[in-house]
Amino acid sequence: MTRRLLFSALLCAGGITAAALLLRPAVREAPAAIAAPRLAVALGRIEPASDAITLAGPQGSRSGRIAQLLVEQGQSVTQGQLLAVMDNAAAMAGQLEQARAAARQREARLAQRLVELEAEEASLVVALSQERSSRDRARWEYDRTQRLERGGVLREAALIDRRLALEVAEQKVHSAELALARVRRRDAAGLRLEEAVLLAERDMAAAALAQMEHEAALAMLRAPIAGRILRINTRPGEVPGQDGVLLLGDTSRMRVRAELFETDLHMVAPGQRVRITSRALPDALAGEVTWIGLRVARQSILREDPAATLDARVVEVMIQLDAAGSARAAGLSGMQVRAHFGAAP
Repeated sequence: MTRRLLFSALLCAGGITAAALLLRPAVREAPAAIAAPRLAVALGRIEPASDAITLAGPQGSRSGRIAQLLVEQGQSVTQGQLLAVMDNAAAMAGQLEQARAAARQREARLAQRLVELEAEEASLVVALSQERSSRDRARWEYDRTQRLERGGVLREAALIDRRLALEVAEQKVHSAELALARVRRRDAAGLRLEEAVLLAERDMAAAALAQMEHEAALAMLRAPIAGRILRINTRPGEVPGQDGVLLLGDTSRMRVRAELFETDLHMVAPGQRVRITSRALPDALAGEVTWIGLRVARQSILREDPAATLDARVVEVMIQLDAAGSARAAGLSGMQVRAHFGAAP
C-alpha cells in the first residue's frame, strides 16, 4: 500500500513538472551585439597645399640687412610682387650698370673690329693684285733687258738691276699673300682667329652681366608664388638668419599633413573621406586622402598627453581639404588637428 502511494505521488509530481514546462512561454535569446567599425585617428597639422616657402636673403659676400619691408603678416601678395629690399640694393645696382656698360663695350668692339677686318681683307686683296702686277712688269723688264744684253745693246749692269727689281717685286707679292692669308685664316668653327678672340671676350662680358643681374635681383626680395604672408622672421635693420626673411604660402587651397600609425595603414586608401577636428574648431572640416607616404618614420607630432608614446612609427598621409574647409582653415596654418579615418573603400 505504501509503495503504491509513493509511486502515485511521483507520477503526479512528474506530470506537474511536464505541464509547467509545456505552459512556460518561450524565451528569445538576445541577439549578439554588432561590433562598431573601428576608426583610425591620426594627429596632423594644417598647412598650405603649395607648401610653405621660406624666403631667404642673399648669402655670402652679397648678404646684407633688411632696408625696407613692404608687406605685413597676413597680407595677400601676387607672384613677382616686391616684398623687401636689402640695404646693399644701391651698390648692386651700380655694379650692374658697370657690367652692362662692359658688355655693351665688348659688343661694340666686336662689331667695329669685324668691319675693320672686312675692310682690311678687301685692301689686302687690292694690294696683292697691285704687287702681282708690279712683279709681272718687273719680270717683263728683266726678260726684255736680258734679250737686249745678249744682243749687245745693253750692258750686264742693266740686267743686274732688272733682276734685283724682279726679286724685290716677288718678295712684295709673297708678303702681300702672307698678310691676306693671315686675315683669311679660320678656326674649326669657320671664324677668323681675331674674331674668335673678340667673341670669347664678348661672351665673358655677357656671362658676367648675367651673374651680376642674378646677384642684384637677390637684393630685391620678390614673391615666387601668389599667396599670403604667414610669418615675418626678420625686421628692417636685421640680418636674415636661418629662418629667412618671411614665410609665404598659398592659402587658397589648404591641406592636412597627418601622421598615421603604421598599424592603421590598412584602413586608409587614396580618395577616402576624412573628418578633421580640433578643440579650436567649432565644427569639423572635411577632406579626402590624396597621397600616402612610402616610408615609415618616427612620429614628430605629439599629443598634449604627457604619457603619449614618443617613439611611435608612423606613415605620412596628405589630406586635401574641400573648398569650404580650405576657406575656414586659410588663417590656421600650423594648427594641430586630428584626422578621423573610416573603413577603407
